[in-house]
Amino acid sequence: MHQLGQVDAGDEGAQDAATEAWGDESDSDSTETETGSTDSGSTETESTETESTETESTETDTGTESSESMDTETDGSEDTGGPVPEPCEIVDLGGTEGITVEFAPMNDWEDGACRYVYLTNESTENLVWTRDLRFGGEMNNCWNTEFEELSPTDWSFTGTAAASNVVVLEGQTIQFGCCMACMPGE
Repeated sequence: MHQLGQVDAGDEGAQDAATEAWGDESDSDSTETETGSTDSGSTETESTETESTETESTETDTGTESSESMDTETDGSEDTGGPVPEPCEIVDLGGTEGITVEFAPMNDWEDGACRYVYLTNESTENLVWTRDLRFGGEMNNCWNTEFEELSPTDWSFTGTAAASNVVVLEGQTIQFGCCMACMPGE
């Protein structure tokens, strides 16, 4: 994960909202860890009950229908499907249910552009959000977000404590932004 900006360890507002959304982990009766493998396509989940000495391991399928496709490793350059954006534009690939997304131009220049991304919580609950976006150019800078590259054009985004936007409160809108190298109007 990449994080832009400095995380403020004293940001109690974001920490309180995240604790409210996730629950206080210190009260949890079980611990769950998940590991994945890109070449096996399976995810292993291990649950440990703290009130008893039972340990349970399960293996689950990630939903891939063909086992033949699992024999190749990905290098991040494959097309993940979905809509193709116009040059210097962004398209939504989905994310947290109940969150809607809007894009607004911030700036365009000869070989690049910046866009605001607005996320609105349309649900009746406070939500910890994630969003996958596809860029019509090479994304090279973002703010008020953490992000992870899924492919050269596709990125996954989450909030950051420094921007106090880890949780989108019911009915509220948060904002982050990104810039990309591209050719507007091509």
